[in-house]
Amino acid sequence: MLNVTTITRPYAKAIISLARNAGEYEKWSMMLEFLALVATDATAAQLLRNLSVPHEVKAQFICDVADQALNTQAKNLVKVLASNKRLRIIPELYRMYQELQKQEQRQLSLKLISAEKESAEIIDQLRTVLAEHFDEQIILEQELDAALIAGGKLKIGDRVLNSSVQNRLKTLYMHLTR
Repeated sequence: MLNVTTITRPYAKAIISLARNAGEYEKWSMMLEFLALVATDATAAQLLRNLSVPHEVKAQFICDVADQALNTQAKNLVKVLASNKRLRIIPELYRMYQELQKQEQRQLSLKLISAEKESAEIIDQLRTVLAEHFDEQIILEQELDAALIAGGKLKIGDRVLNSSVQNRLKTLYMHLTR
């Protein structure tokens, strides 16, 4: 069986192309988010998994529930997904669309985890330095973790830059106990 990502990628690329051509990145983001919420709802998920319900009925159910939130193209997307028996990929489709949208708009999401809340001035300086380094718009999310003692971690995708006191103490401990 094919990987969900492999199945989802062509749909996400087609949607990002539609969004780019119409200048409707946010509109598509909201529609896909709504579809993902509907698809992950317990009742809807049960219906989508039910093999005895025809796919056309499933598509009509989603379109009826999300009628006001979807435009004609999004409703057609639901019908295409249903005819290809792919309605269960909707949550992954939303996630992949978000990633492609960030790439298209040259945005990079980072997470700063620190022991205490940083001032707005420091956050702005960090955002400026990172924007120059990566040559992209930086979307910086801040999270607190008192276990770090002081300092912080910066998560960039799957990479982590860790300059916390907690990490330094662990490193020191490992060197002393060898």
